[in-house]
Amino acid sequence: MREIQKLRIQQEIHAERTASVQYNPTLMAELLLLRQRKDELEMRMTALQDSRKDLVTQLDALMKLLKVKTVCVNSDACLRTKINVNNWTE
Repeated sequence: MREIQKLRIQQEIHAERTASVQYNPTLMAELLLLRQRKDELEMRMTALQDSRKDLVTQLDALMKLLKVKTVCVNSDACLRTKINVNNWTE
């Protein structure tokens, strides 16, 4: 909260100082381009974060599946079931 107030005060002081100063159109155009680029980068970052979340979800599902198969391979009951299933198909 203090930082927000501090920033607002700084902006007000800056606005008062620059109110009488002519704006440079070149600088304003550059500022606009920089803001657009920032927005593009933020959108890209959001897309990458969403993609990362999806990949983590997929990885978790695969890890669970791998853990189940590992437990099943180490279990005699699962081995017997697998042998029986294999005998049916042969």
